Amino acid sequence: MGLTRSTSGSSRRTGSGTICSTRSVATTSVGCSTLSCAGDSRADRLAAHLPARPIPHHLFHVAFVGVGAVTGHVPTTLPNMESCRPAWASVIAPGPGPELTVERPSLVVDRGRLGFGAVRRLGLRFDPAVVPGVHAGHEVAIHWGWPALVLSARQSAALREYSRRSLDAANEALPALGTFAPGA
Repeated sequence: MGLTRSTSGSSRRTGSGTICSTRSVATTSVGCSTLSCAGDSRADRLAAHLPARPIPHHLFHVAFVGVGAVTGHVPTTLPNMESCRPAWASVIAPGPGPELTVERPSLVVDRGRLGFGAVRRLGLRFDPAVVPGVHAGHEVAIHWGWPALVLSARQSAALREYSRRSLDAANEALPALGTFAPGA
């Protein structure tokens, strides 16, 4: 069970019996069980700095909570954030073998804020069973370096828009959370 913000600013128990303080915005949650809400400054800081309009999107979680911050499986670094974010990419060429050449915008930090930077060309391995019939001109969604889906024009536009909104929302809190050095 997670920490849910409520307008009352009260506290409630999580499934583990931990008391978590709460503040409100609709159905937004910050997971408590792994962050150990009771006495965990990270969970308290996230709850205290949750943006006015958080976005229920994986990139918001990657940017605001920080990739790896909940599980500890990977360090919270810009390269890991880049890998974990759902990204769109234009397929330039298939092959050789199960590989695609794609172009996608990079994730950058500018004056302590996350944004999209220059387009980079990458070679990515892929599973033809996951993205059958992929060819030059397609747009694909990428997660942890793997093309996961051929995107329709509508899906690509939505991924771009919600990625932008997610970074805008996360950037409201990043300076107060001290996630990136101001000169970064």
